[in-house]
Amino acid sequence: MAFWADIDAAQKLEFQEWHNCEHIPERISIPGFNTGRRYRSRGDGPDFLMFYETDTVAVFASDAYLARLNDPTPWTQAMLPHFQNPSRNIYSLQAEVGAAAEIEAIYIHTLRFNQGAALEDWLHAVGAVDDVHRARLYRVDEAISNIMTLER
Repeated sequence: MAFWADIDAAQKLEFQEWHNCEHIPERISIPGFNTGRRYRSRGDGPDFLMFYETDTVAVFASDAYLARLNDPTPWTQAMLPHFQNPSRNIYSLQAEVGAAAEIEAIYIHTLRFNQGAALEDWLHAVGAVDDVHRARLYRVDEAISNIMTLER
């Protein structure tokens, strides 16, 4: 799952505290969740990218996950109004080149686009760039991405 969003300027520090201390631990405690990370923009894009990896895309439609989304904590409820320009989708991994680095990447580059021809060639070209450890290609799972919950 990838979730890009801006956060109200006055709430950024509280957002980071909430995300570090409550949200990520809560999400990765759900069966099937493996990692949760947050990246901050260095450019003109949204302020933050929140990124979660699971065993399968079906975890995002699981009873355990939906139960959390339909019962947001008081702190989560307080933070949600401060999200601006959200873009959240569930993705399934289509292809990958390279391997994970020994530690989590401190920088990542994301591109969002509609599928076109020669994506496999593009993926291999990106993976061949110096200092790129791994490149991945994901496809949006529209059905799971559009499940409505109280948190959304």
